[in-house]
Amino acid sequence: MNHIKFQKKKNIYQEIVDKYNETCTSLPKQSKITDKHKKAIKRLYYHTLYNLKKSAEEAIYIKMSEQYRIKINKADNIRDIAILGIECIAKMTGDKVFERENMRKLVAFSDE
Repeated sequence: MNHIKFQKKKNIYQEIVDKYNETCTSLPKQSKITDKHKKAIKRLYYHTLYNLKKSAEEAIYIKMSEQYRIKINKADNIRDIAILGIECIAKMTGDKVFERENMRKLVAFSDE
């Protein structure tokens, strides 16, 4: 997560102070954010960006798996279904060795 740069808006910290003062009217007003709180805000920012990126990647995999599901449903023979299943698993996991080895087994099985 350290590779994500913290991009400041005009003054995000001042915006946070302003929102705090608007929302928490019964508490003492704040004028600035401590360094400790700034670090916590950065960690939250990094965590949020990381989760957004991870969610976007998962959405891509979900869409890809849906495309494979449609192809598998349209396949009319067991060999094509097996090939598509192997391809789908390999794409979802990124495991090229799995794909290569299982395609080799499928070819050997088909030749018998």
